[in-house]
This record gives sequence, structure tokens and C-alpha cells, in this order.
Amino acid sequence: MQLLLCLVLIILFSVIFIIPPRGKQWFSTALLFGGVTLCVFAVVLFFKQGNPVTLEFTLGMLGTTQLYIDALSIFFLALISVAASTAFLFSGKYLQAYTGKKSNREISLHYISYLLLYFSMAGVVIFRDAGSFLFSWELMGISSFMIIILEGEIKEKLKAAIQYLVQMHIGFFLLVVAFVLVDSKTGEFGFQGLVPFFSGNNNLPLFILFFLGFGIKAGFFPLHTWLPETHSIAPGNVSAFMSGAVIKMGIYGLIRVLSSLQNHLLEVGGILLIISVITGLYGIAMAVIQKDIKRLLAYSSIENIGIIGIGLSTGLLGQYWNNYVLMVAGYTGALIHTFNHSLFKSALFFSAGLLSKAVHTQNMDKMGGVIKRMPKTSAFFLFGALGICALPPLNGFVSEFLLYNGFFTSIASADILVNSLMVVAIIALALIGGLSVMAFAKAFGVAFLGEPRSKAAADIREESKASWAALLVPFIIGIFPYVFIKVYYCIAEQVFAIDSVEGYMVMQDFVSIYNKLFIVNIVLLAVIALIYFVRRRVIRQHTIGYGPTWGCGYTAINAKLQYTSASFVSDFAHLTHPVTRYKREMKPIAEDEIFPKAREYEGESNDVVRMHLINRPAIWLNRRISRLAIFQTGKVQHYISYALLFMALIFVLTFFNLI
Repeated sequence: MQLLLCLVLIILFSVIFIIPPRGKQWFSTALLFGGVTLCVFAVVLFFKQGNPVTLEFTLGMLGTTQLYIDALSIFFLALISVAASTAFLFSGKYLQAYTGKKSNREISLHYISYLLLYFSMAGVVIFRDAGSFLFSWELMGISSFMIIILEGEIKEKLKAAIQYLVQMHIGFFLLVVAFVLVDSKTGEFGFQGLVPFFSGNNNLPLFILFFLGFGIKAGFFPLHTWLPETHSIAPGNVSAFMSGAVIKMGIYGLIRVLSSLQNHLLEVGGILLIISVITGLYGIAMAVIQKDIKRLLAYSSIENIGIIGIGLSTGLLGQYWNNYVLMVAGYTGALIHTFNHSLFKSALFFSAGLLSKAVHTQNMDKMGGVIKRMPKTSAFFLFGALGICALPPLNGFVSEFLLYNGFFTSIASADILVNSLMVVAIIALALIGGLSVMAFAKAFGVAFLGEPRSKAAADIREESKASWAALLVPFIIGIFPYVFIKVYYCIAEQVFAIDSVEGYMVMQDFVSIYNKLFIVNIVLLAVIALIYFVRRRVIRQHTIGYGPTWGCGYTAINAKLQYTSASFVSDFAHLTHPVTRYKREMKPIAEDEIFPKAREYEGESNDVVRMHLINRPAIWLNRRISRLAIFQTGKVQHYISYALLFMALIFVLTFFNLI
């Protein structure tokens, strides 16, 4: 049966190569939504049965594989399906730019890799045994690499994609070691062996091993170095899918491990909280100083992974102290933010991808004035920015407000250690929120507002067919948060085994607060609507004239009179230079230079972790390896002598019983 299913999939994927270009997307869409339908069937089966669904399949000589569909699997299947569907529908429009540039074979391979990525991610969240899980994990890494290198003929992009693949294999190796360790102690090669292992052994070493493996995929500090490079070179549709869903597979694996812990909760929670705080602060600090719009969004993804980690660590610490307020707020807030980030980050990457394709650059200093020429794309970016900055009444506010609420509610009844950790988390969330506003105010202001900063920006026009309906989901979550918090709490309760009585009471308290928030949201929307209609009616009674923006005494306005991405955050870049390493290159203006001559200004940021953890070791290794090039003489007799010397060495070692 399994071989027949694999054969059918191979035949269906092969059809993509032979059908006409216009039919590739339709056929691929049909296959994708066929997979989504299977996921919906799994959801229905889970709710019909009321308990986790376990299915075993025999794979002949390969043994058996076990499908395990529980509340966490259902949550991530929904997340993957939504992210994959929206990104795939966006792909058709985005890939039109490659018509004539890419061969029929390359476009076909891109579609097939996309489908493989979706199905492999579905396998990651439903397979329980380590063999099938690791196979799906590896297939996910390879297929994501294949869709990243759509422009692999560009050396810099190919280099970044290879770096991504190498780091994914390092993470894969760490996961293999972790599962082998579990198998050696429990005889169970898979997630089912975690609880027995943690019950009888020190939890900390195995957690660290799993955290390193899953943390690379998620992008936790300092394992994040692949993420900004990969997202900035990947096509816009791929970046949206990877940020919205692929990096969440690391969060999935981490939740599986955390939900199985039996002891050392304080140590694990403290370590995860510290790493998450650093991840969030470092990610948003680096995002603020970026001039590449997609790199800014990539670092913002790192920041949001930090927020999710803060939520998980808060829940873990609440579990240790038997504090149900922290448990419910932390675990539920983490799940809500995981789904929310997938929604608003996809919208941001879609908008940024369309804009960068239209302007032929990702440099925000070459954009400007976009809101007048691409209003729908600008609106999508603005809504995504409001959501990611956690501003009401959008969905990003719901998850962060829940975390704040849990912290402030627990402070009054907690001891000094709990209070200290919660104060750290509160300060970190506040700083992250403020810097997020700065980063996206810069991004929207520089890229979308003002005057065009280049000829390409002045000539663009709206080509997006995106529907406003795509914004309804995050909007509805923000308006009716009390409905969704119940759903996410039910998932958290099952995954983390929260006491149903105590947890329900805490959840009801949160729901009552969100009920009041619902009234505030309705009043806010009513005020906005009232202002809009009053303004519209007043404007209709007057003749509207249009003219140039007042130039503060200048007779002509040009792009040089506007803030650049660097000048907007100049003070912040100066304050955080030891961390962000923002460099400026410009010939200084002398004191006696009354009329300064024309100058060129160049600024760039360097990821300090990438410099010391990746670049320097790679340079050192490359230099050592290059010294071995002296043996590559190109002469056959030399290579034959190497073989003879090797054979002689083996003979000597064997003769003296050294091997």
C-alpha cells in the first residue's frame, strides 16, 4: 500500500514536467489542495475520536512507522496548510517575473520542491517514530534548499543557500544523536521514548542537544546566522512560506521536548528564558538598522521566535512553581503568537517581494512614494506592520497582551526569584515592542511614503491581485480575542497536561479581560469609522486642489531632502554599535570646507555572531586546507606515488599490529 502511494506521488510529480507552463500552477495547486484536504480529514478524525489518533503502517524491510495525530499536530497542520496555501497562490503572480529567464525544467523543479516541502512538513508533525520523523526532517531541508536556489546562478545567492543547507545538516546530525541517546536508554527510537528517558535521567543534557538541533531551524540566538542570509536571497513567495511555517518546525520540535520534561524545569526554563530574551532583543536591534527590506523582515522573524520562546519558558517556570496563571499565559500566549506571526509575516513578505520585484532592488533607499503607485501592496504591508508591532485591534496584540497580563497578575503573589525573572521578561517585551515600532515605522516611512527615491520607484504600478479578504483572519482574531484564546488554551491544556480545573478557572479570568478588550476594540473601530465618514462628507462639500508638498523654503523637492534608512536610526545605530557593528564610510567634512563637495555615503551592518561563529572559523579552515593544494601537482606519477605510499603505510601498521 505504501509503495503504491509513493508510486502515485512520483507519477503525479512527474506530470508537472510535461504539462504546458500555464498548466503547471493549476496542476500543482490541485496537488497541494489535495494534501490540504487530507490534513482536514485528519482534523475531522481527531475531533470525531476525541483523543489522539495513532496509526501504524508496515514498510516491509524498513519496519513500521507510526502516525500520531494529537492537538499539537492538528495545530501545526493548520498553520502549515494556511501558510502553504497563501504562499502558493501568491507564487503564480510572483513567478511571472521569471518567464523567459528560467527554463521549463527549472520552473517545474521549483513547483515539485514546493510540494515536497509541504508534504515533508506535514510528515514532521504527524510521525512519532524517529526514523520517519528524521526522514521527513531531512526531506524538508533539501526541498527548502531547492526552492531557495531559484536564482542559483548568482554566486552570492548560491553561497547563502549552501550555508543554509550545511547548517540544516548540522541540526539534523544533532537530532540523530539525541534520538540515538534516547533509544540507548529506553529502547524507544522516537518521541515516545522521551518521557521514559526524562523520568530516569538528567533532563538538562538531552534538552540542550534537542534545543541545538531544533533551535537551528527556529533561528534562536546564536543559531540564527543562516536566517537573514537565506531570507534575503530567496524569492518573496519562498521567504513568506519559510518565515511563516518552515522555521516554526523548530518550535514544534521544541514543544514536543518541553511537554515531555519531568524534572529540571527551573534550569531548563531559566536557560530558555535568557536565550529567548537575547534572541528577541538582538533580532529586533539588528532589524532596526537594516536598509534591505527583506533582511529587516528576516531579523524581525528572529525577534518573534524570541517572543515565542519567552512564552514557552514562562509556561515552564509556571509549571515548576505550580503557578497556573503563568502556565496558561505562557503556553497559550506562545501558541497564539506562533500562529499570529505566520499570518502577519506572510503578508509582510508578500508585500516586500512584490515591491522589490517592481523596483528591482531590496534597498529601501531606492524606493519611496510607493503608497501612491501601489496602494493595495502598501496597505498589506501596513496591516502586517501594525500586527507585528502588537498594536490593537490586530492579532499581534492578543498574544503579547496575554503574556503581559500573566506577568503582572503573578507578581503580587510570587517570591523574589519569580519576580526577578518576570521583571526581566517584562522589560525585554517592552523594549522589543518599542524597537519593533521603530523598525517598521522606518520601513514603511522610507519605502512607502514620501517621494520616489529612484527612477524605478517612480515608474512602478500596482500589479497585485491580492484580496482584502486575506486581512480578515488577523483582523477577526484581534477583534474577537476571547473566542480564539479558548481554542488555543484547549490545545495548550492537552499538550502540556495542565490541570483542567485550575487551568479553566485561570482561562476564564483571562476571557473576562478579553471581553472588556472586545468592547474597547468596538469603540475604537466605531470612532475610526465615524471620523472617516465625517471627513468624507466634509470633503465632498469642497473643491479639492492638489499641489506639491511644501518644501520648507526650497523651490524643488527631491529624494535627497528625505530621511534615509540610515539617518532615521542614526542615534540608535551609534548607541548599539558594539552589538550591531554598523559601519559608516564617508570622507569627513573639513572645518574650513564652507561648501562641501559631493560625497558618497555607504553604511552596512555586520552580524557579530556570523562574523565570529561562521566567517572566522571558515576563513581559518579554508587557509589550512589551501595549504594542501601543493599536493595537487597535476602529474599522474605523483598521484600513483601517493597511492603506493598509502599502501605501504597500511602494510607497516598491519605488520606491527597497530590497526
